[in-house]
Amino acid sequence: PVQLDEQAAAECRRVLSAFFAEMTQWEQYMEQAGFEDAEAVPRLLAIWEKYVSEKPRPGYRPLGLSYSAQGTYNGEVFLDAEQITKNKLYIYTREKNTGFDRRFLMKRVGEDWMIDGVQERLDGWQRTGL
Repeated sequence: PVQLDEQAAAECRRVLSAFFAEMTQWEQYMEQAGFEDAEAVPRLLAIWEKYVSEKPRPGYRPLGLSYSAQGTYNGEVFLDAEQITKNKLYIYTREKNTGFDRRFLMKRVGEDWMIDGVQERLDGWQRTGL
């Protein structure tokens, strides 16, 4: 196993916290504005550009618009971090209301850390949309 880079893990948690906050704001906005709103997609794409390196996938945001009125990431609690390679690590979270476990694959892109995907623990870890 690769030794955990604590500084990288802290940076990844900071990036995820900012992403969670912006997604929660976007979902609150969607609750008011609705899917027809002209700003819905541009606002979401701006968040993606800032935090997400994963290529958009059919059926998932931002291609498939969906939101949770409670906020998809409103109750995420950081549990653990696991270094995979020098430039990739997992950040493990649990949603405090539902008990859902997620792990976010973080990838170093240039000097920054970005979200490269997310998995939920269902029957083993399964890829899901952000």
